[in-house]
Amino acid sequence: MKKQITIIGNGFASLFFVRYFLAIPIFPVIAYFFRRIYSRYDITVIGNGKFIYFPAIPEFLTKKRNKADVTIDIRPFLRRRNIRFIEGTVVDIQDGGRTVITHDGEYKNDYLFIGIWPSF
Repeated sequence: MKKQITIIGNGFASLFFVRYFLAIPIFPVIAYFFRRIYSRYDITVIGNGKFIYFPAIPEFLTKKRNKADVTIDIRPFLRRRNIRFIEGTVVDIQDGGRTVITHDGEYKNDYLFIGIWPSF
């Protein structure tokens, strides 16, 4: 049986954590099939789906870029890697981190990673 990993947040920390569990294939299509066949983990990411590229914030502050230029939708990235994405906000964590509760339901897990960060 595959271990359930729940990741709260979709920023730099969460994406680096996700990459730790991904296989080596470079091409996303290959990674998708590789993870479906060989993965030992079912990964679920709970967040808002928007990745903010913080190294571009100085350009955002000087008005060289707008919010759309520094915000990236990560759902296609996760979908190509066979990672389940839940758009929502976590309202509670119970059972010592084994149950994550959102407005839409509850999600059981074996491992929990909390990678939240500030947003704007």
